[in-house]
Amino acid sequence: MSAQQIEDRDETATAEWYENHYDCSECNASWTDEWSCMCNDRCPECNIETEPTSSIDLSHPITEADYRGAMRLISAALGSRFSEITPEDAKAYAEAIMEGGEYRFSPPRWRDLPS
Repeated sequence: MSAQQIEDRDETATAEWYENHYDCSECNASWTDEWSCMCNDRCPECNIETEPTSSIDLSHPITEADYRGAMRLISAALGSRFSEITPEDAKAYAEAIMEGGEYRFSPPRWRDLPS
């Protein structure tokens, strides 16, 4: 990533992440899970779909480190250097880190690559 690209990066891009708390109405189990949205989850005790009772927004702005991490992993995986990393690449990297680590990184552009 060039110095100009770092300066020009989208300062408003956000990696969305939420800590959701659930209380099952069927069996009274309670649990917390983190995800990139405030979504329903299945009760670990009775498997009933449950809406979150509360959520904490852990989202944060995409950083230069997210752009650099995305560039490093994309370059390593595809055996080439990219001149441009998109905000979507950086967001996917940041959310992978929040989800548990770099091994979860799968940028949107990989879906468009020929097999």
